[in-house]
Amino acid sequence: MFGAKKKSIVHIGKNAIQIYVDGASTPIILKLEPDTIQNLEKVNTEWLVKRVGDLIKRRQIGGLSAILVLADDLTFAKNIVAKNEETKSKDIQAFMDEVPFAPSTLIKKEYRLGEQL
Repeated sequence: MFGAKKKSIVHIGKNAIQIYVDGASTPIILKLEPDTIQNLEKVNTEWLVKRVGDLIKRRQIGGLSAILVLADDLTFAKNIVAKNEETKSKDIQAFMDEVPFAPSTLIKKEYRLGEQL
């Protein structure tokens, strides 16, 4: 279809970013240097932005329609069994306090599975 964007999946892991483009036989891989990400935080932003930009230009993959997938080792998750709303709020806050990032940088998503949150 003319003008349609290619579909892709971008898998972001601790050691690499992998881009799976529809129709390609192998993924495009950008290995992350050890000093780029430490303790799940980017520390060399300039290098990362430059490398991703260079990769997009070199592989001519600009304008992709993409789904971003974060590797399990980049996320924090916890099952919470809440007896009531007050217990749930306390348990969620205790978990959020354990996550080693500033509260303003966190995204909280809640999923229910029966009594579990």
